[in-house]
Amino acid sequence: MMTRSLALLFFLVFSFPLHSTLAPSDPDFQINQDTPIIKLNDIPWNFYWQKLLTPKDVNEPADLTPIQIETATIWNKIKGSEGFFPSFGYATYSSEIKIISDFPELAIRIPAPLSSSKVFINGRQIAATGQVAEKKDLSVPQRVSILAFFPNDSEKYHIIVQVTNFTINKGGLRGTIEIGEAQTLLKKSYFYSGLDLFAIGIIFTVSLFHFAIYILGRRDKAYLYFSLLSFIYFLMAFFMGEQSIILIMPEVPLTWHARIASFSAYCLSPMILLFISNLYPDSVNKNVYRFFTVVSIVFMFGLLAPVVYITRWNIFYYAGVGISVALVSIASTIKAFSKGFSGSLLLIAGLLCLLALTGYSIYLYQNDKLAGSYLSVGFALFALFQASAIAQKHSRIEKHNNELLVRLQNNRKQLEDQRKKIERDLHDNLGGSLTDLKLGLSKLRENNQVTSLPNDKIISYLQKTVDSSILAMRNQILFIEDLNLMMQDFIAGINLILLRRYQNAGIELELTISHQTRDMVQAFEESHKFNESIKLELCSILQEITTNNLKYGKGKAEWTIQAVQKYIFISLQSEVSDQKTFSGFGRSNLEHRIRKIGGSLDEKFSGTMYNLKIVFPIDFG
Repeated sequence: MMTRSLALLFFLVFSFPLHSTLAPSDPDFQINQDTPIIKLNDIPWNFYWQKLLTPKDVNEPADLTPIQIETATIWNKIKGSEGFFPSFGYATYSSEIKIISDFPELAIRIPAPLSSSKVFINGRQIAATGQVAEKKDLSVPQRVSILAFFPNDSEKYHIIVQVTNFTINKGGLRGTIEIGEAQTLLKKSYFYSGLDLFAIGIIFTVSLFHFAIYILGRRDKAYLYFSLLSFIYFLMAFFMGEQSIILIMPEVPLTWHARIASFSAYCLSPMILLFISNLYPDSVNKNVYRFFTVVSIVFMFGLLAPVVYITRWNIFYYAGVGISVALVSIASTIKAFSKGFSGSLLLIAGLLCLLALTGYSIYLYQNDKLAGSYLSVGFALFALFQASAIAQKHSRIEKHNNELLVRLQNNRKQLEDQRKKIERDLHDNLGGSLTDLKLGLSKLRENNQVTSLPNDKIISYLQKTVDSSILAMRNQILFIEDLNLMMQDFIAGINLILLRRYQNAGIELELTISHQTRDMVQAFEESHKFNESIKLELCSILQEITTNNLKYGKGKAEWTIQAVQKYIFISLQSEVSDQKTFSGFGRSNLEHRIRKIGGSLDEKFSGTMYNLKIVFPIDFG
C-alpha cells in the first residue's frame, strides 16, 4: 500500500506537463489543438504605480506616464525614478495582445497576485480577489490564484490588472500568466488543486495513523513525535498553499495564513530533530538540538511583529535554519545507518526528497513563483518514506520480541518441569519417609511397646512434629500448584489461595469478585500486560496479610478484588482483637513490598473493625 502511494505521488508530480509552449516575443498568438495554452512571458506591459486605473482611464487620453516592463512581475523588482518600489502600495498592469483561435471560450490563469486584485479584459471585469483600495483600512488581502473565463469574440484583448498590497513583503503580479482554451486550462487548474489537496491529505492521514498507533497501545514516543511532526507540516502546507486553504476556509484572513504557516515552520526544526533522536538514540547531538530549539523560539517571538516583517525574514529561516536542520538530520540518519539501525536508509531517502523539494520551493519563492505545492509534495514523500522506516524498524523489533517470547516460554517450561520434579521428589522421598516414620510411631503406641511416661511423651512430641511437617509439606505443594494457577489465571489463583488458607484455619471467608473484574483481568493477561513479577510479589503480599489476619483477626474476613481501568483494588475488612498488634505487625516490610510493585497501602480502624486497601497498576514496570 505504501509503495502504491509513493508511485502515485511521483506520477502526479512528474507526469503532467508543468510547462507548456513558450509564447514568442511577438504579441500575436495562436491558440489551437496543438498549442491550447500560451504563456505571456515576454510581452510588454505598462505599469502604473500608485494608480488603480479602469479600462476607461487607460483608453481615454490623460496625463499617464507608465513604466514599460518586459514581463509582469512583483513591483519590488521594478525600478522607478527614485529606485525600486516599496512593498506597500497599489498599481495597475496593462497589456494588449492579439489572439487567433477557433475555440469559442478562452480562460486566463494568473498565479495568486499579492495580495488583492481585480482583472478586466476588453473593458469587462472578469475576476477579483480580496478588495483593492488606495487605503490600507479599505483593502482586504486574499492570496488565491485566478482562473477566469471570457468569450472568444475578438482578435485583440486588452488585459488590465489592478493590484493592492498593504500586508506582506512583496506586492504585485508574480509567476507566469497563461491564456488558453477554457476546458484545458480548467483541467490544469484542477490538477494543481488536486495535487495540493492530495499531498496535504496524505500528510494529515499519516499524522492521524501514527497518533492512533501511539494511543491504541504501542506507547512508543517515536510514533507520537512523528504524528506531531506530520501535523505541524500539515498546518504549514495547508496555510501556505494558495489553493486548498481558499477552497476549505475562505474566511480566514491572509494575516492569519502567514502567522500560522510561519509558526508551524518554526516548530518543524526542533521537532524533526527530536523525532530522529528518539527514533535513533544518540544520533543527534543534544547541544545541536538545543541550539535550533532556541533559534526557533527567537523566531516565534517575531510573530508579534507585523506580517510584512514575518514574511520578509522567513526566507532567511527557510534558507538558513531549515536547510541546516535538513543537513543535520541527514548526517544523524547516516550515523544511525552506520550503527545498523533498521529503517534509517528509508529515512535518508525521505530526507533527501524533502531537502530537494524544499530547496526548489525556496528558489521558486525567490523568483516570485508559486511554491506551496512543492513543499506539500516534499513532505508527503518524506512522510511516506518515514512511515515505511518506522514500520520496518518495529517489524524487526516485533520479530525480536517474538523470539524472546518463544525463548521465555521454553525457559518457563523447563523451570516448570524442574519444579514438578522437585515436587515429586519431595512427595516420593521426604514425604514417604515422614509417612513411614509416622506409621511406625503409631504402631509402637498401639502395641504398647513403650510404656514409660518419658518415652511416651517423646513419641507424642515426635508424632506431632511429623504430622506438622507432613501438613506443612502438603500445604507448600498445594501452594505451588495454586501459584502455578495464578500465573495462568490471576483471579482463579487468588481465589484458591485465600479459600484454602481460611478453610484450613476454620475461619469464614467472604470473597467478592465481579464478572467485569474477571473479564478485565483476563483481557490484560491475554495481551501480556499483566507483569508476572507483579503476580509473584502480590502473592507474597497476600500471604503475609492473610497470616496476619488469621493470627490477630476474629470472625469473618471479607475480601474484595476489583479492576478499574488499569488498576486493581484489593481490600480486606475484618474484626480484630488488638489494633496495635495488628497494625504494627510487619508493616514496614509490607509497605516495601507494595511500593515495589508501584502500589499503595491504606489502613483504617473503626472501633474493632479493621479496613485495609491495596491499589496497584497492572502494567507496572
